[in-house]
Amino acid sequence: VDGEDLLKKALIQSDKMLHFLIEIFDEKLITGVAIQRLLSTIVRDIILEHTPSTKIIRDGDDLYWENKKLNVSIATSSPRSVMIHLGVNITNDSTPVPTCALIDFKIPHVEFAKSVMESFCAEYESIKTATQKVKWVK
Repeated sequence: VDGEDLLKKALIQSDKMLHFLIEIFDEKLITGVAIQRLLSTIVRDIILEHTPSTKIIRDGDDLYWENKKLNVSIATSSPRSVMIHLGVNITNDSTPVPTCALIDFKIPHVEFAKSVMESFCAEYESIKTATQKVKWVK
């Protein structure tokens, strides 16, 4: 789906990744990209909770540690929804570029996945609530 990667003929792969898939109906692509970046930020925050001295850099939806890439991500749209994919390396096996992975931070992937999903769901519900509690203006 990523036009930039298609033009480069970039191979994006890893032997072991944790995948997050989100679909939200009746939203525009800009909303999907904003939520994609929120998800990337949540991933970064949870890693920092486990390893506070680590410096993870977020550039758009990409996360880096020591110039090594931690994730892949894309947001796209259909006529009815926006869809987001974010994959986090569990290991660095068979990655075509320098990568980092959850194993580098000694973070168990199952515990990590649960933390990310719980945090994302709470944040998304909070966003929805915030949109419903305000009065419209003329």
